Amino acid sequence: MLYRSDPSSQGTREKPIHTHAIWSIVLGILSMPPFPFGFLTGLPAITLGRRARRAILETDEYRGLNLARGGEILGYVSIVLTLILLALILTGNLEP
Repeated sequence: MLYRSDPSSQGTREKPIHTHAIWSIVLGILSMPPFPFGFLTGLPAITLGRRARRAILETDEYRGLNLARGGEILGYVSIVLTLILLALILTGNLEP
């Protein structure tokens, strides 16, 4: 079966994904427990996610809002998990 595209949509380009949103989700994934990076990638994931969300919401030039949110959330989760792990090690309840 052949599908025809809407003639009004021809010639329009899809908005690009904001680069900070992509880096936010990548760094957020790298900050999770199987990877030993924690704070090193968690904090940049949060800041890049915030910058991307602000740019996406203020201008209508980019997409990737959910990627930015995901990276930001993963960054926060990794920092909390790192702090819990550090507290357990410092109190002697967990050996490194």
